[in-house]
Order: sequence, then structure tokens, then C-alpha cells
Amino acid sequence: MEFSDTDDATVRQERGDAMEDTKQSNKKFHMNILYVVWLLGLFLFLLVMGNWYCVKVYGGNLFYIAFGKNEVSTEEKAFLKERGTLIYGETLDSFPAQIYDPMMESENGFAIDLMNQLAWEMDTTIEFQPVIWADSFTLLENGTVDMIQISYSEERAEKYYLSAPIYRSKGVVFLRDDGEEITKLQDLQGKTLAGIKADYALTVLKEHYPELKILEYDSIGECAEQLKAQNVDGIVADEQNIMYYAQGEKMFQDYYILDEEVYTEDVVFAVRKEDAVLGKIIDKAVYKLRTQDVLDRVQRKWFLTSILEDALPRQFIYVWLAVLLSGIAGFFVFLFWYIHKHTRILVEVRTRELNVERMRLKTVLDAIPQYLLEVTPEGQVQLMNQRAKKDMNQNALCSGDAAVITQPAILQMIKTAKNDAFAQQEVEINQKIYRITCSDIGGLSENENVILLAEDVTLRRIQEKQNIQNNKMMAIGELASGISHELKNPLEIICNYCYALKKGILHTKEDCLQTICVIEEEAKEANKIVESLLSFARLSPTEIGEAELKASVQMILQLQMPLFHHKQIAVEFNCTEPVWVCCTQEGLKKIFINLFTNAMDAMEAVKDRQKKIRISVMLTENFAVVEVEDNGKGMKAEEKERIFNPFYTTKSTGTGLGLYLVYQQLEEVGGSIQVYSEEGQGTLFRVMLPLKKVWGNDNV
Repeated sequence: MEFSDTDDATVRQERGDAMEDTKQSNKKFHMNILYVVWLLGLFLFLLVMGNWYCVKVYGGNLFYIAFGKNEVSTEEKAFLKERGTLIYGETLDSFPAQIYDPMMESENGFAIDLMNQLAWEMDTTIEFQPVIWADSFTLLENGTVDMIQISYSEERAEKYYLSAPIYRSKGVVFLRDDGEEITKLQDLQGKTLAGIKADYALTVLKEHYPELKILEYDSIGECAEQLKAQNVDGIVADEQNIMYYAQGEKMFQDYYILDEEVYTEDVVFAVRKEDAVLGKIIDKAVYKLRTQDVLDRVQRKWFLTSILEDALPRQFIYVWLAVLLSGIAGFFVFLFWYIHKHTRILVEVRTRELNVERMRLKTVLDAIPQYLLEVTPEGQVQLMNQRAKKDMNQNALCSGDAAVITQPAILQMIKTAKNDAFAQQEVEINQKIYRITCSDIGGLSENENVILLAEDVTLRRIQEKQNIQNNKMMAIGELASGISHELKNPLEIICNYCYALKKGILHTKEDCLQTICVIEEEAKEANKIVESLLSFARLSPTEIGEAELKASVQMILQLQMPLFHHKQIAVEFNCTEPVWVCCTQEGLKKIFINLFTNAMDAMEAVKDRQKKIRISVMLTENFAVVEVEDNGKGMKAEEKERIFNPFYTTKSTGTGLGLYLVYQQLEEVGGSIQVYSEEGQGTLFRVMLPLKKVWGNDNV
């Protein structure tokens, strides 16, 4: 299997067309999503509004009404039977709760008819308890009465369980007609009104018109007496209460009701919060009375008109619900069809994009200078890039027209990659060297193939061998130059003194002994040079032991202190406690004598500031970090790069082996050294020595 050749212009054109199709498809998709969201929002709005209407008018939610779920259950009837007779607190000053009928020899009235119908629906008995309006809430809270009739408000809903609305109540102002034009509540400034204690109308007026003067009485009758006596200018109360007393007292001739209402609120039954079960039963009973038009008939009987809100017929609710459910079903059908259509379009667009990306990937792979192949675990080539295809007969990786890898080393690498996900090594085939990298792609594909990347590195390896040989020759040259330079001076001195001894130039025994001492010293110096050379060549094994760092550095400083004083160098040593490190005493001397000597030499040219060397010791989890810092001349960038190379020195008398031996010593014990320096700003060497415990754990 191979990539086919493609034209770059065609690839760019296909990619551009795919991108344009994607933009158009995304634009249509976003517009349609907005349309779908609008339809869904419309259906939800209709559903919420319909449910709100049913709760407001009928006292039950939409689905309960539609499916007849607002019936008093058997368990609730048993609860009422166990509860016994319910006490209804009827205020004495409300419109006709009770009227004695001499013909029927019984009490009659709106409240009696209403509560009888409610008791019938609840299958229980309700008795009246006459109360003063101001005391009704207290009697409800202490359990003297089970239910009262009040106007709905949010504050009351937080304190009591309020039933579904029975009817709507209007708070109005009843004024004496004295010729003054008053049409709005705003015009009542300076007037005095009478009202019933704790009446909701008084609460509203006090909140919105705090400057009004309001006198409170226990009943509507007392308010009417005050109005007739002209002690007040008007009465504020429920419209039905005022209508009842005004008709009885024949007060309409000289009085009138203000057009602007104080409030319009639903009248509900209130029970205690802990009697929520009773409140829910009352809700169901009110719902039945409203849907069966019982409340409407009772109100028309006593007031010749209905004070209920106009309610839609129950049949309309069924029709409306059916239309709504049909609309929702249609919406989901449309949504399914639209998603299916748009998904098909997206699949087509994405397919074109994938084809473009495939061609683009093929172009990238063909541009790779290495051989890229996909092979099976058996070595069968499934895919190759253009470079591998072009050189298939010359690259010596594949054999035959079927392109099969037969080299055992590469086949073994393929098996290794299947087990370890990655394998890399260099293989020599037909006098050529290939760097082979095998990677498993099993996680990205269902097959078990391996990606094989091969690079011909024959010329690179030949060049590397030549560079190594050249470097060796250069090192030998530098070594010879260094040895000749270092050994020349002591050997010349030895030769000169030997000549003097040989010719008998020296006449006294003291001169001969002095000459022999000089020859001995120069021989020792030559021996040191040979020992350094052996250390450089690693012919002398480095002993690994342990030493106390603080004491060792103090001893070295004490030995070199006269030299520091002579060169006027201040030394600061900071180490708070003994530290045992993995290095011998001699090794520490070799490291720090070289570093201190370098620091002193770096400050030879310093004339404008106090010469100073700072040595500080810090501890990490595994290492002791020693910093040796001077304020000398510093180093250039190229000097820092070569400072640890053998035989590299900037001193006229140096060998270039000092810092190399420091580097070698630290490497032997598992430590390291770093240098930080800027020209003219001084130098800092950071030495890291492994702590004794670390070395011991690593070398068990």
C-alpha cells in the first residue's frame, strides 16, 4: 500500500472548498439552533402560563386538573374524620355571614352557604366561631380556630399555609359627599379615615401614604357610626363589607366609593404551617367548588354578581393541553429530523476535511528526508513515504517487489517495539549504517503494525570517527607540548648542576651538598608533573572514602593563610556544623587548593577594591554545596566553555591540568562543579559533594 502522488494546487483548492463548506454549514446550523431554541422557549412559556392560570383560577396545576388528580383521597378523608369538627373563625364585621330567616327558623348567609359547600366536599363538619378581626390571627396561631379567611400577601404566605383563591377582594375608600372633588388616593391628603384594626387595607395605606390620619376600630359598624357623626371623612375597608353596611344604613345618598382602589387581592383560607395537610385538603375542595361553579352560584345568590375571576371552561383546558402536547411532539419530531439532516451534512463536510488533511499529511511525510514505513510484525511493508519508495531498491531495507523486511536485527526490533512500544539502534546493512527507530501504533489503530523510521548515518559516522581521531592527535600534541614545557625547566637545572659536579667547579663540601639538594628538589618537581600526567590519563586509581568537610577546608585555609595575608586577600568562611562527605582528605585538598589558587591568581590585577574570597557551605537533601567566590577579573564566555578542558590555561606558568583534575576528582565521587562568571565581575565556583549517607546507599 502506497500514497498516490497529488498536485499541491489541488490540495489547496480542496482544502479551501472544505473550509468554505464548513463555514456555511456552521452558519446554517447556528441559525437553525436559534429557531429551535425559540420554538422550545415558546412551548415552555405556554406550558408555564397555562399551569399558572390553572393554579390561579382553579387551585390546581394543569396536569392535575386534566387528569382529575385533585380529588380528596381516602387517606385524607380518614385524617379529617380523626381530626373531627373544624372551627372556622368568622369576623363579626364581614358581609353577611349569618342572617336569621324567621320563615325557615334557621341561620342563613353567604359564609354559611360557602362553608356548608366546603364541608360537603371535604366530607366533614365545620362550625362557626365569631371573632373580632384584630384577634383572628392570634386565635388561629394558638389553635382556637382551625381556619380564617384573609387577603393574600407574600408576608402572610411565609407565616401561614394559604389555600387556593376563593374570590377576589377589593379594598376601597367610602367618603362623605361634601362637594369636594376627590378621585384618587393622592387627593386624600389631610383627611381622616376610619378602618378596622389589622385590616389589610390599613397596611397598604400606611405603607404608601404614611401622612394620612387613620383611626382604628373593632368593627365596620363602629367605623360607620364615626362617619355618620362626621368624626371622620371616610371609611377604608373591604368593598363587600362597605356595600353591606351602606345598604343597611341607607348611606349611598350622601356618600360614594372612591374610584381608585386601595388593593385588589385574592381572598384565601389561612391555616397554620403545621396544618399543611389540612391546607392541601382545603385546596382540593376549593378546586372542586370552582370547577363545578358552586362558588360562582353562591356569590351570585347573595351579591347578584360574581366576584370570582372569569375562568376558562374545563373542556378548553383539555383542548389546550392536547394542542400543547401535539406541538411538543411535533417539535421533537422536527428536532430529530433536523439533527439527522445536519449530522449527515456534517459527516460529508468532515469527510472532505479528512481527505484534505490526509493529502496534507502525505505531503508532510513525503518531505521527511528519512525513510518512513508502516510494517506488520512479520516485516511486510504496508505503507511508505516518497523517499522510501524512491530508494526502495537502493536502501537495502526491503527486498523484492512485495517490499518485505528480512534483516533479522530489524525484525527483532519490531518485536521489541510491540512489547515495549519503542526500540532504537543502529544496524549495518551492505556496508551502510542505518539508525532504525520502531514505534508501536497499536493504541492508535486496530492493527498491530509498527512505524519504522530509518536514517542513513553512514557518512555521519565516518566523519565522527575522523573527528575523534583528529581530536586524539590534537590531544597528543597538546600533551607533548605541555610535558616538554613543564619538564624542560627542572631538567635543564639538573643538567647544569650535574655538569658543575662533573667538572669539579664546586670546591667546597657545602657547595656540593647544596647542588645535590637543588638536583633533588628539581627531580621531585619533575615527578609531580609525571604524577599529574598519570592522573590525567587515569593510570592512578582514585580512592573513594569519607572526610569531614568543615575541618578539611579550615585546615587548607590555615595552610594558605600566610599567602592570603601576603597578597592582602580577605577570606570569609561560613559553615555552621560538621559535614561528612564522600571524598578522601587528599581529594578535598586537591579540589580546594586548586580552587583557592585560581581565586588568588584571578585577583592579581585587582587594584581598585578590597580583594575578597567567600567560602560558604549549604546542605540539600543529598549534597553538600560549597561556593567559592572571588571578586577578581572574571572570565570571558569562551574561557568559561574551555576552563575544565585539560591543558587549557590563560596563565603563562600554568599547566592547564588543575581544574581538570578538580573536575575528574568530583566525577569519581559522584559530585559536580559549575562556574558562574562575568568579565570584570568576579567568579563563583559551585561544588556539589555527595553526603556520606547518599554515597553509602548508592554503593551497597
